[in-house]
Amino acid sequence: MENHIVQRIVASVIAGLCLAVSAPAVMLEEGTQEIQVNGSFDFEGLGGSVLDLGLGWGYFVRDYVEAGLLGEVTLSDPGDSYSIGGFGEYHFDIESIVVPYMGAGLSLLMTDIQNGDDTTALAVSGLAGAKIYLVENVALDIRAVLSIASDDVYIADDELDNWDARFEMGLRFYY
Repeated sequence: MENHIVQRIVASVIAGLCLAVSAPAVMLEEGTQEIQVNGSFDFEGLGGSVLDLGLGWGYFVRDYVEAGLLGEVTLSDPGDSYSIGGFGEYHFDIESIVVPYMGAGLSLLMTDIQNGDDTTALAVSGLAGAKIYLVENVALDIRAVLSIASDDVYIADDELDNWDARFEMGLRFYY
């Protein structure tokens, strides 16, 4: 199962790089706005199926420096999670259609477990990733995220944990 996930990620990156060969200049200047969408559906997740959807908005306050808001919903058989928060990202100018970045976030998480254990916590996240520009105003986003919360809010192996490490993939739209 895990091998198939890695294969899908590698295939998506290769496809993105092939499509990005003809992409024009990237949009990371001050004043640019961004809409981000990421999600996944896992048929065989923790105790059953898992649906994860994240939506965000960002604004480049300076060239290559972005701040924004992000909300996420995770629906699974053992329980559901909701989060809302802010993020900041710094993008590295390597004069390419592949733009690496690093960032951090702060969010409020609420987890509702089916057995009645409801938990709310603050979480801080660190992330590193790359945006692969498919066209001038659309990028494929791939990143690794490590989150640590003030309480046990992350569902792992049918129990709760105070940390989570994951890979995320989505699209970013610029205007």
